[in-house]
Amino acid sequence: MTWGWLLPVVGAWALLCAPGALLLIAGGARIGWRWGAAPAITVLLAVVLGALDHLLGIPWSLVTAGVQLLVVLVLVLGARLLIIRRARRKARGRGRRADGCDADLSHRHRRPRALALALAPGALALALGLLMAGSAARHMGGIDTLNGSYDASFHIAAIAFVRADRDAFLFTALQGIYHETTFYPAGWDVLAALLPGDAITAANAMALAMVAAIPGALGAMVALLQGGRGTLREVRVLPMLAALCAPMFLSLPVMILVMGLWPSALGSLCLPPALGALWAIHRAVRSGERRAAELWPCVLLLVGAVAAHPSTLFSLAVALLAGILAQGVLDVTRARTRRRGVLELAVIALVLLAYGITSHLLLASMDLTTTRPWPWTAFLASLVTDRPRVSALGSIQWPILAVWVLALLGAMQAVRERRRLGTTAIVLLALALGLSVLTNLDSIWARTWVNPWYGARERIAPLLMCALVALAAIGLDALWARDARAEGEGRRPSRGTSALVVLALVSLVAAVLPGRLPFAGSLAYTDYGVQIASYATPEERDFIERTAAALPADAVVIGNPRDGEGLYWSIGGVETVFPTLAEPQTLDSRRVARYAFKADRDAKVCTSLHEVGPTHLYVDTSADSGEAIAPEASVLWEGLAKIPRSKLRLVDREGPYALYEIEPLC
Repeated sequence: MTWGWLLPVVGAWALLCAPGALLLIAGGARIGWRWGAAPAITVLLAVVLGALDHLLGIPWSLVTAGVQLLVVLVLVLGARLLIIRRARRKARGRGRRADGCDADLSHRHRRPRALALALAPGALALALGLLMAGSAARHMGGIDTLNGSYDASFHIAAIAFVRADRDAFLFTALQGIYHETTFYPAGWDVLAALLPGDAITAANAMALAMVAAIPGALGAMVALLQGGRGTLREVRVLPMLAALCAPMFLSLPVMILVMGLWPSALGSLCLPPALGALWAIHRAVRSGERRAAELWPCVLLLVGAVAAHPSTLFSLAVALLAGILAQGVLDVTRARTRRRGVLELAVIALVLLAYGITSHLLLASMDLTTTRPWPWTAFLASLVTDRPRVSALGSIQWPILAVWVLALLGAMQAVRERRRLGTTAIVLLALALGLSVLTNLDSIWARTWVNPWYGARERIAPLLMCALVALAAIGLDALWARDARAEGEGRRPSRGTSALVVLALVSLVAAVLPGRLPFAGSLAYTDYGVQIASYATPEERDFIERTAAALPADAVVIGNPRDGEGLYWSIGGVETVFPTLAEPQTLDSRRVARYAFKADRDAKVCTSLHEVGPTHLYVDTSADSGEAIAPEASVLWEGLAKIPRSKLRLVDREGPYALYEIEPLC
């Protein structure tokens, strides 16, 4: 891939971040790294505006969404100015100034140097994110290369349905796939549908934009944990440290690039700032400083993260549990609060028991990624180095060890000081490790605890990433504090500065190291044989695009979706019976897929055939066909393969790919 990826990805990043950032700025949100926290706010805006458009009958498009965003910004800015005016009027009545009611850290120093210091970390995070995205894009083949993963096929079709129906309501946006009103966290799909280009180009651009947004998300988390107060180092440099850690983690980029878990990955992208927001709310309530300018953005960040993907709610619940457990541990270690600590730990035990029972009874169907357990040595090594369950990736992802070293220093500092933030990060890290270990146990009772994450370690990995980065920030801060003490004693060590330089260098290496992001970017796009079986080769896609353009407007294509039949819809705009790799969603479509060949002998099949209404049959007989790759999974489509040739009229053929017109079968 050449530089052709840059403009679409920057545009997708702007769509993902700009609406949320502008809303935070218009509302005077007193949080740092607004651009890093913005995706969760953008998702929430898209969900709310999509529901409003559905109720009012307004078509979902970039123009209507842009106009509505401007209206929202004007309303928020107007409300903010009204609140400021009222606050100043009350302050004057009390004989004091109210000039500080809308200030934040950047207003303390109005010199150009201070402005540069305020903008530099965010600019660095964006530059690092684009380096990660560009590195991943190197082996993708092109911004319009088809991602061959199962989930990608679903979401590419979903983007096409959102565009065709102009509907962004979460209960009806994917009605074309489910054939009924069904809730789906389609926030990612409705945002990607606003991008230019075909569905594949839009999906790839938004996927790479998420990769580019990871550094900013980690920076926003640490900025929220710091609370916008403290020294310049704590407020500006520590979030920058967090951003530098991003390229060293692999699970989230692999979820995006290889597995096509785009909505889930969006929820994971929103998780770091949401965790920071959760801590900020706790800090404000505990201290009694419940400032609206700090609290309302945090609430929106939490809601937006859950709106991106509901599984984020469980990750936030684990973080909340970690905070309560940390407080219980601290209370138990103090004589005057020991009884309260024991009570807190007992309550947590009851909550965990209730969760275990509920998950076993209600969430068992979510355990979709059961695999043969890894040998424990390999598993623990993959856990520490954040290597996802992708066999093609190298066994050692060493750059992350730099973060572990700083995190260990941070954990030692947290234990020494007995501060709740550090203790909570330690407990969260332990819980994330424990949940990850449970995914490798071949026991229904062990896997019950990880059902909300579909039993997949890479979906739990963002929790581990956040805990590690938080502890690393504490560790580096401790090094700087030690430097300051040494300087006061006449010595000038530079451990903190040296650690930051080393971290920056390791980060740059991790972003471009062969076998990591560049290789991961190729697995679901061009190196199908290494990781997955492609459901549509480039030659097959060319055939589908060409024949789709020649079909009449009322054509309906049927075929084994594992052969790429769904691409007639997502890139050709032709109606299909099975737009994704999922099994047929209705009784009629299931009946046609299995028994179409005997429609003239079975009245029920004939009725279903008339209901589905296919006019053309797509057939793939290549070595990459669904039947050749996974014959046991293709049994469902045997009715299509057995349609009598006398009922098929050849429309076009190119090698193993053929399109037939179906004569009346009954």
